[in-house]
Amino acid sequence: MRKIAILILLLTTYSEVFSQEVIYISKTDLESKIIENNLQVKMAKKEAELAQAELLGTRAMYLPNVNASYTFSNTNNPLYAFGSKLNQARITAMDFNPDNLNNPKSISNFATKIEVQQPIINIDAVYQKKAGHRECL
Repeated sequence: MRKIAILILLLTTYSEVFSQEVIYISKTDLESKIIENNLQVKMAKKEAELAQAELLGTRAMYLPNVNASYTFSNTNNPLYAFGSKLNQARITAMDFNPDNLNNPKSISNFATKIEVQQPIINIDAVYQKKAGHRECL
């Protein structure tokens, strides 16, 4: 009987020594940790941030579109060379010489264009912005 009592005493002290530590946590701390680590909540927050960013993007309906382009061509093709001179109103009597028509000098042509488009009213963007406001709410 004594051996059994000692054995029970040793087992209980052994389990106390090597058992896990008990951590007490309040209900509010537990709820806050659950909310912080919940993937669905994180996804919902990211979707809300995305909706806010798209709503900011709708402000572009008030901004102008600016495009710039540059083209360059160089040719000695008789038809293109004569047509290019004709378009630029640079034709002289010497250009009708058959030698110049058949074997023209190389001609270069370039054009630079800057285009600014300011929308007056953009109904699609207005509806998109209204939809974005409803989505963010």
